[in-house]
This record gives sequence, structure tokens and C-alpha cells, in this order.
Amino acid sequence: MSDVSTHDYISHYNADPLLAEFVESYRSGGWDVLSLPQGQKYPPPHGYTGAHAAVATDTDIAQWFLTGHW
Repeated sequence: MSDVSTHDYISHYNADPLLAEFVESYRSGGWDVLSLPQGQKYPPPHGYTGAHAAVATDTDIAQWFLTGHW
């Protein structure tokens, strides 16, 4: 994780605080998070699933909040 928490980014962009809490809880428990359309499990963001998948960083998550891609 970076020196700036996901929660700091989320607060800056005025995101839903409940969603921010879920993101922080999942990540602190060792779970990865993905940006998915509301109420859907498809399509996952390119490059974040499969055998060589990337793990979402604080910057990725902040960008998803900024662009509304949750």
C-alpha cells in the first residue's frame, strides 16, 4: 500500500463513505477489490483477473472512485 490510504483518496473525491469502509475492510483483511458495474459481476476490469492478474493499488481504487467506475 502507498503512504496515502485509499480512504484519504475516497474522502478527497467525496465518495460514498460506506463503500469506502467496505473497501478498507476488504483490503485490510487481505482481500482484493475490483471495480464492477453496480449489480453485476461482468465485465471485470481488464488485467485484474486470471492467472497473471494485477492487484488493484490505492491509486487504481482512487481512480475508480474518481471516474465513477464502481
